Amino acid sequence: MNNANNQFFDFMKSFVNPEVAMNSMKQMPAMDFSTFANVIKKNAEVLTTTNQMAAESMQSIVRRGAEVFQNNASQMFNAVKDVVSAGDLEQAAACQQNYMKSILENSVNNAKEIMDMSSKSSMEIFEVMGKSMAENMNKAFQHHNQKSK
Repeated sequence: MNNANNQFFDFMKSFVNPEVAMNSMKQMPAMDFSTFANVIKKNAEVLTTTNQMAAESMQSIVRRGAEVFQNNASQMFNAVKDVVSAGDLEQAAACQQNYMKSILENSVNNAKEIMDMSSKSSMEIFEVMGKSMAENMNKAFQHHNQKSK
């Protein structure tokens, strides 16, 4: 293989060449470190806010899960009471079937509700994060462009 015709080899040679690196750095716009630090600070604030949103969302989801669990336990207790007080085996079987049907329907609906809560909060968090960080970067570039004029 002829290294003279290998583009990757040429790229790597220029990449480790200090002269090429210095020339490419000269072409980069001057960086305002105070603006850069301000962007980092604002993005950290956004992360703090979104972490708080995530924690509050998780608390709501856990609270709703506890309510669902308590409701299911109550339904089971009532079903056991109905089965015990049933007059015959047919009534007891009907009570058990009604309980199983009810618990299945409720479980599906509750799982959907909790998934919707989770999805909605995730989308809100990502919207806040993306919008705020994009605004911070845009402000930094506008500030940089104004300074360089």
